[in-house]
Amino acid sequence: MSPAPSEGQLAQLAKKASYQGSPKHKGNPPQFGLPLYNQPRSDETLCDKHAGFGPSDLQYVRSWLERGIKAGLVGDSWESEAPRVLWAVGDNGWIFEGRITNSTQFQYHGYPVLPDKPIARMVYDRFRDWVERHPKKRNQDALAKCEGLYGFKK
Repeated sequence: MSPAPSEGQLAQLAKKASYQGSPKHKGNPPQFGLPLYNQPRSDETLCDKHAGFGPSDLQYVRSWLERGIKAGLVGDSWESEAPRVLWAVGDNGWIFEGRITNSTQFQYHGYPVLPDKPIARMVYDRFRDWVERHPKKRNQDALAKCEGLYGFKK
């Protein structure tokens, strides 16, 4: 993860970015209104199986995505004006990685980051620093849940 872009760049991206679910990262895609995924899976993580993410959580994805972008949880490789990778911390404490699906529409698909992945610590550290500057209860609660879920200490 590189240094975060300017707050202005992040604010613009937060307005434009959107989530589009992928059947590749769902154990039960029809439950999310997605077609079955009939390809072999290698090491993909599944939102519903690994992170307990259900259809009712879809209503929160936009706010998680926006919060992650505002916190500077973006990768250093950009396509046009959109980073190829970004991260979000859910209210449940899970870190989700978003990969660009359509750069002209700023559309991302995502999946949970498992606790043993090195990127989790980097995302957590940047999120923690941002939460310290933006100490809203919802942000603080997500951070505390992330700490517990991933076993992080300050």
